[in-house]
Amino acid sequence: MEELGKTFDDFLENVLQEHEGNGQKNEKETDFVDMLLRIRREKPNGFEIDRGDISMIILDVILAGTTTTSGLLEWTMTELIRHPETMKKLQEDIRKHSKHNSYVSEEEVENMTYLKAVIKEVLRIHPPGPILIPRELSEDVKLKGYDIAAGTQVIINAWSIQRDTTTWGLDAEKFKPERHFNAPLDFQGQNFMYIPFGSGRRLCPGIGFSMALAQVTLANLVNRFKWKVEARPLGDDDQYNLAETAGLDVTRKFPLVAFPSSV
Repeated sequence: MEELGKTFDDFLENVLQEHEGNGQKNEKETDFVDMLLRIRREKPNGFEIDRGDISMIILDVILAGTTTTSGLLEWTMTELIRHPETMKKLQEDIRKHSKHNSYVSEEEVENMTYLKAVIKEVLRIHPPGPILIPRELSEDVKLKGYDIAAGTQVIINAWSIQRDTTTWGLDAEKFKPERHFNAPLDFQGQNFMYIPFGSGRRLCPGIGFSMALAQVTLANLVNRFKWKVEARPLGDDDQYNLAETAGLDVTRKFPLVAFPSSV
């Protein structure tokens, strides 16, 4: 554990030094670390953070992003195995922009529209945080005939919003990546019908890390192999594969056991 801790400390220190070097060169602020370093320098509203605080915040983003990504990939592989026609379309999209059976790079992923649509659809049906961080009303609000007093704690059900048939149509429960082709939706919480990572100032800061990791990993898994699961003897495949845990994040109740074969 001590060796692992030292490895993380060295990594985080290198990240900070690299960004501090960019700041001294007056390069444009580009990411979350740059923003944290600016807060440390300027101390807005008397708010102070030190290098140790920044290191721990970065570590939180990495750990949270890794957990989110693993759940996202497990649900994505589950849906692709349940929908082999979608798996085939995804493989065709990946191979159109990369070499067959070779490593798919982050640069190549940028042009894979079907890959991004698949991930968006998985996040719609299986949001990593189904219940968003609670908010407290700062003033009285009237909403759809209800009077909600200031100080009331409000909990937003993203899972329900993203399966609402009035917004997504009668096939809202269906896994359909094509619905995202012409929809101007992103992960930044600007479209309240689609908020897998929340919205506003409490938006998940690890979105970029999680998406970059998920897209490249999924592209390589699908590009190199065909995937399948063993049929359940009771014939309850969907009931088993779609069973969810209950908690702050929703993962599969039973771990996915998938078998690869060459393509």
